[in-house]
Amino acid sequence: MPKDNEELYGTWVNMDYKTGDPPQKLTYKSDGTIYSSIYAESRMLLWKTKFQITAKWKDSEGNIWYKGHWVAESGEEGYSLYKISNSGKTCEYIFAHNECPTKVDTEHRNYRIYYRKAEEMAKEGAVSATISYSCPLTVMAMGKDGQYTFDALGVLVTDSPDNPFNNSSVRILGSGLFLKGAYTELGSMCLTLPSGDQVFATYKGKSVEGKLKGNLTYTGGTEKFAGITGGGEFERFNVPKPAMKGTVQGYIKWIGNFWYLP
Repeated sequence: MPKDNEELYGTWVNMDYKTGDPPQKLTYKSDGTIYSSIYAESRMLLWKTKFQITAKWKDSEGNIWYKGHWVAESGEEGYSLYKISNSGKTCEYIFAHNECPTKVDTEHRNYRIYYRKAEEMAKEGAVSATISYSCPLTVMAMGKDGQYTFDALGVLVTDSPDNPFNNSSVRILGSGLFLKGAYTELGSMCLTLPSGDQVFATYKGKSVEGKLKGNLTYTGGTEKFAGITGGGEFERFNVPKPAMKGTVQGYIKWIGNFWYLP
């Protein structure tokens, strides 16, 4: 029984196909439909075909194989043998009208090869996350008051494992002032995402009931996150007994954090 997330599903393209036969773009849907377009960037439909997966297996190299039966709107029908590479990025197949082929023959006239189309990155998103951090603390005493500076390193983990911010490394450079019984702090942070893209932000907050509460503002980023804007609220809590004297350890919760790209 096919699943909703079969490796075959999605959009596949081959820009070397120029004439429309074969088309540049094929899209396999979980509802058992195949859509094709002559050009990869076109939304104009060339043909639509009903499709059913009849078999699936994985070989010793990790490639995924499918057998399928299809029926075109014209009534034409046939069988296809698919090979999805172990990277999930390449789809090779061969089709026939009488019975399902037994091998993917790259020299056969009915051989086709396509490449998974990279999904366009979302232009906005939300981040619900926790940052754990540790750092040495520099203190300048001013009688009963004091100035604090720190350069913290940490890790950001999002509530959803599919979030692009998940497992980012974090650097936070901050300065706090304890004055007349009140504590305020401001600083900046640099997130390095698993993709290598970076996101920059500034923040400011004040101590409320033993926690630092404040607001975060995105100021920019690199590569895919260039021009990022947005932000949200945060709460930070320092553990009372850090593992090493002279250091600070704790965690930050991001609340209602949203980002937008131009």
